[in-house]
Amino acid sequence: MPKANVLLNTYAFHEPWAQPWMSRLLEPWMKVTVVALSFNAGDTEEVAKTESHRQDLLPAFRFYGIPEENVRLVDWFHDNPITAQRKIASSQVLFFTGGWPEHMMYRLRVLELVEQIERFPGIIMGCSAGAMIQLKQYHITPFPEDGYPEFCYMNGMNLLKDFYIEVHYMETDLQHCSIQRVRQEKQKPVIALYNDGGLIVQEDCLIPMGRTRIFPV
Repeated sequence: MPKANVLLNTYAFHEPWAQPWMSRLLEPWMKVTVVALSFNAGDTEEVAKTESHRQDLLPAFRFYGIPEENVRLVDWFHDNPITAQRKIASSQVLFFTGGWPEHMMYRLRVLELVEQIERFPGIIMGCSAGAMIQLKQYHITPFPEDGYPEFCYMNGMNLLKDFYIEVHYMETDLQHCSIQRVRQEKQKPVIALYNDGGLIVQEDCLIPMGRTRIFPV
């Protein structure tokens, strides 16, 4: 079974820009666990939305031959540490949903999943916030509408540590300021992911998919 990290901005990783690479990773026999823990603490409608994350991901997994019955969900409202850990232990693919990364990390700790995920031997995928938390430390570009008025660093999982990422890259001045700050303060490259781009990390190799831009140190 391949071991890889996949960083995305979208659930549509069956589009042409991703197909050549994802088809080498995903196989029909694999079992997928969607980890939907990234909702805002004040989102009272999230109970109804949680299953929608799984539904939104089904077309992409079906494209690679993975049937619906092989795609299950870990969610905050129906799982406990024991049931969540069992699902992850019997999976070959984990997918972390988009949303608020700090809320996801809090819930992963409460469910006692962080150490298990850091030892996970399969494919770890994530969209936006789900990509960011795969980094030991990530940055957040200011986005007041989502509750991030200032630039900040936050801690993720100890999976990737040699670079930073800028998600939903749109070449804005604000994003470029954040990227430059990270390069200067952390002395590490920043990989910017457009919405139709992604990154695979496998055996210490960085494999860009679609549109990406690398800002070296």
